[in-house]
Amino acid sequence: MKQFNFENVTDHLTGLNLDGYKFPIDRRDFIIGGSAIFAGFLIPGSSSSAATSDGKDHAQVNAWVSIHANGDVIIVSPNAEMGQGTMTGIPLLAAEELDADWSRVTVKQVGPVSKEFGNPLFGGIIHTVASLTTAGLFDNVRLAGAQARKMLLDQASKQWNVPANKLKTENGYVYHGAKKISYGDVVKASGNLKNPPKVTLADLKKPNEYKLIGRDIPRVDIPAKVDGSAEFGLDVQIPGMIHASIIRAPMHGAKPKKITNDNDAELKSKVSVIKLDYGVAVVSADIADVLEARDGIEVEWDFPSVGRKYDSDRSLKDYVKVSEDSSVKGIAWPGKAHVPWAPAVKGNQKDYDAKMKSDDFKSISASYTTEHTYHAQMEPMNATAKVSPDGKSAEIWAPTQAVSVSTFAAAGVLKTSPQNIKLNTTFLGGGFGRRAQVDYVVDAVILSKITKKVVKVVWSREDDLAAGAFKPSTAVNLSAALGKDGSIEAWKHRTVAESPLRYYAKGLLGKNGEDILVMSGAEQLNYTMPNQIAEHINREQGTRLAAWRGIGHGPNRFATECFVDEIALSLGKDPAEYRLYLANNPRIKRVIKKVMEMADWGKSKPGLAQGIAYSDYNGSHSAGVAEISLDEKTGKIRVHRYFIAVDAGLPLIPDNVRAQIESGVIYGISSALTEKVSHAEGIVQQSNFHDYEVMRMADVPEINIEILPFGDRPSAVGELGLPTTAPAIANAVHKMTGKRVRQMPMNSETILEALKA
Repeated sequence: MKQFNFENVTDHLTGLNLDGYKFPIDRRDFIIGGSAIFAGFLIPGSSSSAATSDGKDHAQVNAWVSIHANGDVIIVSPNAEMGQGTMTGIPLLAAEELDADWSRVTVKQVGPVSKEFGNPLFGGIIHTVASLTTAGLFDNVRLAGAQARKMLLDQASKQWNVPANKLKTENGYVYHGAKKISYGDVVKASGNLKNPPKVTLADLKKPNEYKLIGRDIPRVDIPAKVDGSAEFGLDVQIPGMIHASIIRAPMHGAKPKKITNDNDAELKSKVSVIKLDYGVAVVSADIADVLEARDGIEVEWDFPSVGRKYDSDRSLKDYVKVSEDSSVKGIAWPGKAHVPWAPAVKGNQKDYDAKMKSDDFKSISASYTTEHTYHAQMEPMNATAKVSPDGKSAEIWAPTQAVSVSTFAAAGVLKTSPQNIKLNTTFLGGGFGRRAQVDYVVDAVILSKITKKVVKVVWSREDDLAAGAFKPSTAVNLSAALGKDGSIEAWKHRTVAESPLRYYAKGLLGKNGEDILVMSGAEQLNYTMPNQIAEHINREQGTRLAAWRGIGHGPNRFATECFVDEIALSLGKDPAEYRLYLANNPRIKRVIKKVMEMADWGKSKPGLAQGIAYSDYNGSHSAGVAEISLDEKTGKIRVHRYFIAVDAGLPLIPDNVRAQIESGVIYGISSALTEKVSHAEGIVQQSNFHDYEVMRMADVPEINIEILPFGDRPSAVGELGLPTTAPAIANAVHKMTGKRVRQMPMNSETILEALKA
């Protein structure tokens, strides 16, 4: 049996925490603000890099766009395509400014660590998270298309001896009056090109000039997914490839102490067993041999003391007590978080205390809890790696949201430069934040380095659940002082939870330990509240954690939107009308009024009840109404219809916005009603979908979506559908039963307990 120990690898294999890797350049600067690779990050068109053309075949105008002599246009898509439509939406921006014929556009998926493709919102790295890809790249990609268009106009001007301002472009052609020439013919006649022309934001189209943006353009990834030709990570086949499965440590920090291999001699001869710091790898040329051999191997583990003590049910009860204990101080939010979209929340503790104690104000408080949840992506974690014989370079095939960080992690393992790593980003069978970590990529790189072969590592579903990285469980205590007119004069939000960023991305914590993955959604920026205080009380449990769809907005909005309902009802006010009273800008009122209209608010049919909730998310807004029934004998909630009005700024492709919202609603309802990961003595108790229950197709409600366009820039869509679901359902349960459910999931057990209370 082989053994491999990588310096400090145990602490860092489960994600983005790169502190243990010995990178050739400063990894903290890379993650937060751009590194040596990204130094001088520039918008396309402002760099001095030359366009290239051989005068016959094609012109590479910039990193994003190349135009071929046959009229084809190639546009790059560097980000992960995991069903959210990025592979269509991002290239569409360049095609719009280029006035390209969309039928002649080919999208090329690439994943190099390159400054041209980096998202400015993430310090110039390629990272597909937080629904911020389109918002972050909106200007850069349009500038790339505008630069290509300007180059074509300049070249046609020279060829025709006509001033460029007398020319126009449309659908792949340059026009001068009735005379026209195709983009391909312009390139063919151009000869050698040198520097691309400069462009600025002033050169970009106005929204009323758009011909592609705002239309229901079919997604470019769908045909391959329908005919089976799309390559996901699990589909990768490389000549000479061998297979690996890892018996993973059942908790973070555990190490294999004793390994017993009870397989017969014939099977042992076909399989290599490799001891790692964090598990035991089983490797063979045949995946069937790997899986059979794995079943015959027993591992005795050396457990860390912290994680071994963790019992999720017991700890959650403790979280509630801590959240309600004002003597336990937390980390003030937002403080100084290392992200540009951290919200601004200001409050005064003395003023809050005075109003909570004053007879002039009505005080109210409540606590809410949520459990660990699993990402439940349909494609289990996997990656394939080919490390060079000298161990200094590698090619990787991975379904990853973290293109740049995966590249850096691989470079760290090999103690080489990121320029020596080639990453091929495949399609993703679901991401939801789990594939923003890089443990599965590191698995493949380590094993390829050891075996000196191409290695494909595949996690089973049981591996994925038992060794998953989950949304943290949370307890949220909310308290408020209410004026006699129903105004909220003081508000305090205290979240008790373990910090995901402490687990896998310490460099993104604020200066005082602020964690945006826990606290997003704690801020009430769109309700009138003159004095807000928010705190995070961290708990170290030694569990594996990750960002989860909607990040902190899921558990925090469950609490805050249920609490707003409780406040409204305590004042004798209609919950929807009370939200309109609190709303401090027209966009908020618009989505609330629209969803009230959609759902015919207040006029439920017999046996049904409605609940409402509002949420923002990274510049977007939504309001949802759940229409439910409840079987009081079994405690089962059924959502019959869900209505949601969304304002996500400028909708690039309206039909794709609807698809993303629908997906978020389904994901949110599923987690609200049934999903729970529990730990006992630090060990995950669920193993597959028979005991981790996700929504079945028969339970999916009718979903009604209205898009309310706003302004000239897009904002977050992919996670916007989720945060309103759980509170809207809980509020509907109260409407139907008079019982307030303050915990997720709202499964049969939870509901029956509430009905008895």
